[in-house]
Amino acid sequence: MQGVNKLKTYIIVVLVSAIIVLINSLMLKGAIKSLFPSAIMGTLGLLAMQVSAVWGSSLIAINAFTLSVAVFLGIPGVISLLILRMIAII
Repeated sequence: MQGVNKLKTYIIVVLVSAIIVLINSLMLKGAIKSLFPSAIMGTLGLLAMQVSAVWGSSLIAINAFTLSVAVFLGIPGVISLLILRMIAII
């Protein structure tokens, strides 16, 4: 039961981080110009993780949570998912 609580805490931290980054990005002039490349790079990073799974096991599953983290946070979001994967199973 303690592992489930730890996992919920990590998910909440990632979601709050995503909201903070999104709000800060929207306050910038030319927010769409900054969000679009970040979303593309995050999605490509997540897909690269899946392609590299051909030689081993998949590290991160593609689902609504991981895809939204990759889109909103970009490459740092994908790296955070990898770190969370090492700490707890997501």
